[in-house]
Amino acid sequence: MKKYFNKFASRLLSLIALTSIMTAATSCEGVYDGEGDCDPKYYVRFVFDMNMEFADAFNEQVESVDLWIFDKSTGKLVSHVSDSGEALSKEGYKLPLNITPGDYRIVAWCGLENNRHFKVNDNINQLTDATVMMKREHGENGATSSADLDVLFHGMIDISVPTWEDIQGVMYNGVEMPQQTERFGTQTVYEPVYEWNELKQQYDIVYTVSLIRDTNNIILSLEHLSGTFNLDQICIDMVDNNGSMFHDNRLNESDENITFHPWRTKTGTLDQGDMSRGSDDIYGQDGKDNRYADFISAEISTGRMVTGHDKIIRIWYKDTGQTIFQFPVTKWATQLRSAHYATMDEQEYLDRENKFDLMVFLQDDGRGGWMAVDIVINGWHIIENGESNI
Repeated sequence: MKKYFNKFASRLLSLIALTSIMTAATSCEGVYDGEGDCDPKYYVRFVFDMNMEFADAFNEQVESVDLWIFDKSTGKLVSHVSDSGEALSKEGYKLPLNITPGDYRIVAWCGLENNRHFKVNDNINQLTDATVMMKREHGENGATSSADLDVLFHGMIDISVPTWEDIQGVMYNGVEMPQQTERFGTQTVYEPVYEWNELKQQYDIVYTVSLIRDTNNIILSLEHLSGTFNLDQICIDMVDNNGSMFHDNRLNESDENITFHPWRTKTGTLDQGDMSRGSDDIYGQDGKDNRYADFISAEISTGRMVTGHDKIIRIWYKDTGQTIFQFPVTKWATQLRSAHYATMDEQEYLDRENKFDLMVFLQDDGRGGWMAVDIVINGWHIIENGESNI
């Protein structure tokens, strides 16, 4: 469901607010001598409402913010601003910007402080230098990751910063303030807010960065309907080359493939009578290795999910490398989204949803192999009776 800001209402509210403070503005005019006594102050606030609750969760989920501000015409870095700590958890948080009037592009990555798994390029001088990369390990089988990735958020806006004269033009000559209308991908667009700060006797101009979460958790549950799994025989992994992103949150397609292994695996038993389950980590509290089970639950942590850029989950035999079953996660997740989100485009769905529960029901095919009887993603069925839609 796409949200578009009502520009007319926004501008009307801005004009009402400005009209109500004309008396204060007049007093400011009287002392304005070009030395900055009444220069407006610029801020950025953050919103994380790109989620399935359609509610702002910034204060609860984001612990650090980093902004890179670039001159829009040249692409050169103007400044880098960061903040973290308790202040971000307070309602109404906003980050001050030390910039002069002009046109800028702001790139935000949030959650970088103490992040164990994502790192931004060290030498950012131009917009094109701004990239983020996921840490990975390298071995004889290439790049791998088995980490529960620390959360990362991204946002980007273009802003036109007005002067004091611009503000006067709005008050007295009916000039419209510059509007924040550029939409990047699926992000929500918010107009600037122009406020008179009575306490500080200044104008506060507040821009809004809408954030998108770039990390996802996939829980794959395998259930054996005709026997037990032996974890010494099978392996679960997922392959994608989504470990690096540009300043605009596009995936760097030239990055290497990364094999994602589960960061946590649990085994369990299924009572077919009442369909109840019991589960344990592979190594139980008694230290016993629980290698045989009716079902396996594996959690895989990965980066941004993008339409047309599929992650392939594969279940295969360790000794021979033979594939038991595989399927494209992104394709099936978007095809099976709830009818409640039917009007939402696929990329917005992937940006809003960051937890995917996959259930695969397998049984012996009678010829020494396996077949999938049913697959369920976030409660929705994909195949039944052995029919595959890969």
